[in-house]
Amino acid sequence: MKKIIILLATVSLMACAPMIPMSSFQPSVSPDGKEEFTFVMGPYDRSIWKSEDEAIKRILGNHLGEHKYCLKGYVIDSRKKSSGYDVFTGHCKT
Repeated sequence: MKKIIILLATVSLMACAPMIPMSSFQPSVSPDGKEEFTFVMGPYDRSIWKSEDEAIKRILGNHLGEHKYCLKGYVIDSRKKSSGYDVFTGHCKT
């Protein structure tokens, strides 16, 4: 019984701990009016999904939805690795 109480206490503390997202999203508009974005995904973001592709689609999709950006879809133009982070640049489909 004591082990169960300790386990429940530990789980409840973990549930209260803030989860710090390691991804960021920066929308922009090019001088010619093209909607673009930069998306940075950290190692933690990749670790919580079954595959890296799923992580990219879900996390980027969440950022796009929050900003109501690229409603017709998007294209990832480049992907670079930097200090354990993936930096994506892309543009919105028109």
